[in-house]
Amino acid sequence: MDQPLNYTLLDDMILDYLTQEGILSPKHSKNSLQQSQREKLEQLSKIRTLIMDGKMEEAIESMKELNQKFLKDPLLQFNFQKQQFIEFLRTDPKSGYEKALDFCNKTFAPFSLNAFPEAYSQFCCLTMLLLFMPDPKIAPHPLPNEWSEKQREELAGNVHLALLRGSGIQEPKFTLLLRQLITSHGYHHMYQNTQSPYPEIETLIGPDRSPPFKLEKKVSGTDIKFNDRDVQTLIQVVSISQQEAYDSLAFTNGNLNNAIINELSRIKMNHSALSILSLEYCYYRGLLTDKDFLETKGVTINKTFINEHYSTNTFRRKLRDLSDQGNLVEILNFVNNTEPSFLSNSPHSSFLLHRSTFIDFIAKKNYENALQIARTILAPLTLQNTELLPSLKVSTSLLLGIPLDELLNSDKISQKMFNSKGGVAGPLISELEKRSNRTEPKLVQMLRYLLFVHTSFHRDYHQSPDEFEGLLEIDKLKRADDFSSFLELGEPIVWKNPQPNSTPSTPSTPTLTPHSQFDEQTINTVADIISVTRADAIALLTQFQSIENILATFLP
Repeated sequence: MDQPLNYTLLDDMILDYLTQEGILSPKHSKNSLQQSQREKLEQLSKIRTLIMDGKMEEAIESMKELNQKFLKDPLLQFNFQKQQFIEFLRTDPKSGYEKALDFCNKTFAPFSLNAFPEAYSQFCCLTMLLLFMPDPKIAPHPLPNEWSEKQREELAGNVHLALLRGSGIQEPKFTLLLRQLITSHGYHHMYQNTQSPYPEIETLIGPDRSPPFKLEKKVSGTDIKFNDRDVQTLIQVVSISQQEAYDSLAFTNGNLNNAIINELSRIKMNHSALSILSLEYCYYRGLLTDKDFLETKGVTINKTFINEHYSTNTFRRKLRDLSDQGNLVEILNFVNNTEPSFLSNSPHSSFLLHRSTFIDFIAKKNYENALQIARTILAPLTLQNTELLPSLKVSTSLLLGIPLDELLNSDKISQKMFNSKGGVAGPLISELEKRSNRTEPKLVQMLRYLLFVHTSFHRDYHQSPDEFEGLLEIDKLKRADDFSSFLELGEPIVWKNPQPNSTPSTPSTPTLTPHSQFDEQTINTVADIISVTRADAIALLTQFQSIENILATFLP
């Protein structure tokens, strides 16, 4: 299985996920969040931290500041009150006992009577803690699971998700995408009657779902006319009943895409495990500094993993820092010093990295150094790799009088690599990764397998690609983002309105014999570089005898 993976897109998705989970501060989010959304995320992060520290009363006060109805889900509200009760007893056995008893009488017991069928029986079990609090050194705890501090972490995640939805911030695309891929993974192995090589994949989602998005009354196909195909598609894609499909479509006013997203968000995720895998990925990719890891809230990664990937992290952090500074010359020097054979063995990577440096020199009006790169590196690489010709043509347009803004607007790849802060680091690291023998983090291994199975499942059982894979960018995630993918250009720029100082007079076309001294590759290279006809390219070669002489004459 050699499943490509778009690392750059995955970087952004995982940083957004960790931000919205409150594990990282909002400054790490790649989404263009409004100031109000960033402030809400900061509040949600604070609430999550308070719950994980057992400060339930402070968490309640912070939630009141959000001015929204808190915890509409009775099960979640019951679990919150249960944790409050436990924290009263945990903090101080004497004064905590009185507070817990008062809390039971006034709040917890009345709510438990009508919350949901099993609520009161669970409440009765918890009251054992008022009567029987043994010393764990002498006897086992009567309710070890409820007393465990892991319950704080699970509750904090569930509360964070509920508040996130209530704040109008859409759930991270990464978790929605994972739910869809894991669902396909489960069906694939069920139909094949086989075991997955990554059994931990299924542990990332739970068998239960959150309550459906509520309507005032249930609807049916006779109440509202829905497209039958949409109903069946929703049933098939997210595995729900027909009635649930009607309710979901009614809730979104018949919008199938929104209904799919809503139903996927109901599938419960193991955020504890996923957040650890995500942080390991960030360390492996060099996305976060050591200070960032120290500031993560409630989640840490294994020291063994850090030791195994320390040198990789250091190398990639340096690359990203140089890229963020826009110091392309230093990037070239750093890569040549640390990976001496990389650029010589990877002509596409060498071309595009030097091409970025070329554009950087043009922007700084350093035309002499730009021309030196074009003559000594870009042109020779193009002669050996003709697929680079369109890209070279677009680049050299800068030296032929095409304004920089016009080039960047016409060439999306240059725009991304030149304008984006750190735009070079992502694909460069991805290309280096392809050529290394380092063990990928578990999350990457699982994602490669999930994407491979997703394609196979739809090919074998639906006889067609997944028509909704674009909704969650699954299709983009399946495409590699190494430097070779940056060669896909749109329409090339036509040389028009050239500057008087750089416009040559085109020599007359000589009579050609069938035995031309120039091969087709050389002729086509000249024609592409300076946007002339094949006949004019032959004429120029006849006059100047080589591509190098033509470049020296026509490129100022």
